[in-house]
Amino acid sequence: MPESIFTTAVHAGRPQSGDSIASVPAIELSVSFRAASAADLHARLGGDQSGFSYSRYGSPTLEAFEMAVAALEGAETARACASGMAAIHVALLLTEVGAEDTLLVAQDCYGATFSLLDTVFRQMNVQTVFVDATDTGAVAARWRSIARALCLSSRSQTRC
Repeated sequence: MPESIFTTAVHAGRPQSGDSIASVPAIELSVSFRAASAADLHARLGGDQSGFSYSRYGSPTLEAFEMAVAALEGAETARACASGMAAIHVALLLTEVGAEDTLLVAQDCYGATFSLLDTVFRQMNVQTVFVDATDTGAVAARWRSIARALCLSSRSQTRC
Protein backbone atom coordinates (compact mmCIF):
# COMPACT_ATOMS: atom_id res chain seq x y z
CA MET A 1 0.00 0.00 0.00
CA PRO A 2 1.41 3.45 -0.89
CA GLU A 3 2.27 5.64 2.06
CA SER A 4 0.08 8.61 2.85
CA ILE A 5 1.11 12.18 2.08
CA PHE A 6 1.53 12.65 5.83
CA THR A 7 4.02 9.79 6.10
CA THR A 8 5.87 11.09 3.04
CA ALA A 9 6.01 14.58 4.59
CA VAL A 10 7.56 13.19 7.77
CA HIS A 11 10.15 10.93 6.11
CA ALA A 12 10.96 12.53 2.75
CA GLY A 13 14.48 13.83 2.26
CA ARG A 14 16.03 11.58 4.89
CA PRO A 15 18.60 8.88 4.14
CA GLN A 16 16.95 5.46 4.17
CA SER A 17 20.06 3.37 4.73
CA GLY A 18 23.31 3.39 6.64
CA ASP A 19 24.62 2.31 9.99
CA SER A 20 23.21 5.21 11.94
CA ILE A 21 20.23 7.21 10.71
CA ALA A 22 19.23 10.26 12.71
CA SER A 23 15.53 10.51 13.50
CA VAL A 24 15.76 14.23 12.76
CA PRO A 25 18.07 15.30 9.92
CA ALA A 26 20.78 17.76 10.91
CA ILE A 27 20.86 21.27 9.51
CA GLU A 28 24.31 21.78 8.01
CA LEU A 29 25.53 25.28 8.87
CA SER A 30 28.87 25.10 7.08
CA VAL A 31 29.30 27.21 3.95
CA SER A 32 32.39 25.38 2.74
CA PHE A 33 33.32 21.72 2.62
CA ARG A 34 36.72 20.03 2.64
CA ALA A 35 38.05 18.06 -0.27
CA ALA A 36 40.95 15.60 -0.15
CA SER A 37 42.89 17.66 -2.69
CA ALA A 38 42.68 20.65 -4.98
CA ALA A 39 42.04 18.23 -7.85
CA ASP A 40 39.09 16.73 -5.97
CA LEU A 41 37.69 20.19 -5.29
CA HIS A 42 38.08 21.09 -8.96
CA ALA A 43 36.25 17.87 -9.94
CA ARG A 44 33.41 18.66 -7.53
CA LEU A 45 33.06 22.21 -8.80
CA GLY A 46 33.05 20.91 -12.37
CA GLY A 47 30.38 18.33 -11.62
CA ASP A 48 32.69 15.41 -12.37
CA GLN A 49 32.73 14.20 -8.76
CA SER A 50 29.93 14.02 -6.22
CA GLY A 51 30.22 15.90 -2.98
CA PHE A 52 29.82 19.41 -1.69
CA SER A 53 32.22 22.31 -2.06
CA TYR A 54 30.43 25.54 -1.22
CA SER A 55 26.89 26.00 0.12
CA ARG A 56 25.92 28.32 -2.73
CA TYR A 57 26.20 25.27 -5.01
CA GLY A 58 24.62 22.78 -2.63
CA SER A 59 24.73 21.33 0.86
CA PRO A 60 23.41 18.28 2.69
CA THR A 61 20.56 20.41 4.06
CA LEU A 62 19.61 21.75 0.64
CA GLU A 63 19.83 18.27 -0.88
CA ALA A 64 17.52 16.85 1.82
CA PHE A 65 15.04 19.70 1.25
CA GLU A 66 15.02 19.17 -2.53
CA MET A 67 14.53 15.41 -2.05
CA ALA A 68 11.61 16.08 0.30
CA VAL A 69 9.94 18.50 -2.12
CA ALA A 70 10.39 16.05 -5.01
CA ALA A 71 8.86 13.23 -2.94
CA LEU A 72 5.90 15.39 -1.92
CA GLU A 73 5.34 16.49 -5.52
CA GLY A 74 5.78 12.99 -6.93
CA ALA A 75 8.68 14.22 -9.07
CA GLU A 76 12.08 12.74 -9.86
CA THR A 77 13.90 15.83 -8.65
CA ALA A 78 13.35 19.37 -7.38
CA ARG A 79 15.47 22.50 -7.28
CA ALA A 80 15.39 25.05 -4.48
CA CYS A 81 16.35 28.68 -5.01
CA ALA A 82 17.34 31.33 -2.51
CA SER A 83 14.95 33.93 -3.91
CA GLY A 84 11.92 34.31 -6.11
CA MET A 85 13.98 36.02 -8.80
CA ALA A 86 16.44 33.13 -8.82
CA ALA A 87 13.48 30.75 -9.21
CA ILE A 88 12.13 32.78 -12.15
CA HIS A 89 15.56 32.83 -13.79
CA VAL A 90 16.00 29.06 -13.35
CA ALA A 91 12.45 28.31 -14.54
CA LEU A 92 12.98 30.32 -17.72
CA LEU A 93 16.37 28.72 -18.37
CA LEU A 94 14.82 25.28 -17.91
CA THR A 95 12.49 26.01 -20.83
CA GLU A 96 15.73 25.96 -22.87
CA VAL A 97 14.87 29.38 -24.23
CA GLY A 98 17.51 30.64 -26.61
CA ALA A 99 18.33 33.05 -29.42
CA GLU A 100 15.34 33.99 -31.55
CA ASP A 101 12.84 32.49 -29.07
CA THR A 102 10.01 34.60 -27.69
CA LEU A 103 8.75 34.83 -24.12
CA LEU A 104 5.16 35.91 -23.56
CA VAL A 105 5.03 37.90 -20.32
CA ALA A 106 2.29 39.61 -18.34
CA GLN A 107 2.56 43.36 -18.94
CA ASP A 108 2.21 44.06 -15.22
CA CYS A 109 5.09 41.79 -14.25
CA TYR A 110 7.29 42.49 -11.25
CA GLY A 111 9.91 45.16 -11.96
CA ALA A 112 12.85 42.85 -11.28
CA THR A 113 11.34 40.30 -13.71
CA PHE A 114 11.23 43.03 -16.34
CA SER A 115 14.87 43.89 -15.62
CA LEU A 116 15.94 40.24 -15.91
CA LEU A 117 14.18 39.94 -19.26
CA ASP A 118 15.43 43.30 -20.50
CA THR A 119 19.07 42.63 -19.61
CA VAL A 120 20.05 38.95 -19.34
CA PHE A 121 17.53 37.50 -21.77
CA ARG A 122 17.87 40.35 -24.24
CA GLN A 123 21.64 39.67 -24.32
CA MET A 124 20.75 36.06 -25.16
CA ASN A 125 18.77 37.40 -28.16
CA VAL A 126 15.47 36.34 -26.58
CA GLN A 127 12.51 38.53 -27.48
CA THR A 128 9.95 39.46 -24.83
CA VAL A 129 6.36 40.26 -25.80
CA PHE A 130 4.21 41.79 -23.08
CA VAL A 131 0.50 41.01 -23.02
CA ASP A 132 -2.52 41.87 -20.90
CA ALA A 133 -2.80 38.64 -18.91
CA THR A 134 -6.41 39.41 -17.98
CA ASP A 135 -7.34 39.02 -21.66
CA THR A 136 -7.18 35.24 -21.96
CA GLY A 137 -8.14 35.33 -25.63
CA ALA A 138 -5.19 37.56 -26.46
CA VAL A 139 -2.86 35.43 -24.37
CA ALA A 140 -4.05 32.23 -26.10
CA ALA A 141 -3.70 33.76 -29.58
CA ARG A 142 -0.19 35.07 -28.95
CA TRP A 143 0.83 31.85 -27.19
CA ARG A 144 -0.08 29.64 -30.13
CA SER A 145 1.60 31.85 -32.67
CA ILE A 146 4.92 32.88 -31.17
CA ALA A 147 5.81 31.98 -27.62
CA ARG A 148 8.39 29.53 -26.28
CA ALA A 149 7.28 30.16 -22.69
CA LEU A 150 4.59 32.04 -20.82
CA CYS A 151 5.34 34.01 -17.67
CA LEU A 152 2.32 35.28 -15.77
CA SER A 153 2.84 37.35 -12.68
CA SER A 154 1.46 39.93 -10.37
CA ARG A 155 3.27 42.09 -7.91
CA SER A 156 2.44 39.67 -5.10
CA GLN A 157 2.87 36.27 -6.77
CA THR A 158 4.91 35.18 -9.80
CA ARG A 159 4.47 32.00 -11.83
CA CYS A 160 6.53 31.02 -14.87
